[in-house]
Amino acid sequence: MPAPALEDDPAQRPLLLAAIASDDLRLQILEGLTDFGWRVLTASTGKEIPGLVSQHSPDVLVVDPDMADRAAGNIRSLPMLRVALVPPGETEKCMVLLRAIKINVCLTFPVAFELLAASLDGLLRLSKPDAEDQDGLTKSRLGESIAAWSLSSTTWMLTPPGLPPLQLTQAETTFLATLAQNPGIPVPRPQMIAALGHNIDYYDSRRLDTLVSRLRVKISRSGAVLPIRSIHSVGYAFVAAIMLED
Repeated sequence: MPAPALEDDPAQRPLLLAAIASDDLRLQILEGLTDFGWRVLTASTGKEIPGLVSQHSPDVLVVDPDMADRAAGNIRSLPMLRVALVPPGETEKCMVLLRAIKINVCLTFPVAFELLAASLDGLLRLSKPDAEDQDGLTKSRLGESIAAWSLSSTTWMLTPPGLPPLQLTQAETTFLATLAQNPGIPVPRPQMIAALGHNIDYYDSRRLDTLVSRLRVKISRSGAVLPIRSIHSVGYAFVAAIMLED
């Protein structure tokens, strides 16, 4: 069921520019995201991007690998959140996009549009300066130098910004490490349950909620607030900068 609009005034809904070389994917994004509170512009060539950005000031630019390659020069300097949709398993392509073309985030496509919309909502909140979410966590622009959390997957130690490290359990470490791979992007509950080594068909999902609740309490005792957002009907997202160490 489509999510409600983010604002009563349609003009206040976030605006996305889908600069997609694939006609099918471009049409899917145009039709899919509008059901979840987003306005969508489309571009089929790299030459269209600067004019559309100048005229409409979109909040997010979404490209596929073909468009990223063709319009790299037009994309690198754009003052907005830049997201690439790539097929599964394209790790090398993601690294090129992130480093050479200055894409902020790579997401795997195909993806359910409810999940894609929720992911973009989370990323957009992260990119807004001086905004506080419901947990009172201050956000900074993507790419700025901000205090980051640190997680070691080998020692199971989590270090909040400016505080001593905390010892976690293996399950807590796996949970946070899964979120830390893509900060700001919701991890669906079935994916998280699988990452924890359980079979979704036999796993009581309330155990996952209990794990998160206990983890919040543990972190709060250190004087920090765990920056995890629960996305209704989707999963969990880590909504702060975090460094994942081996």
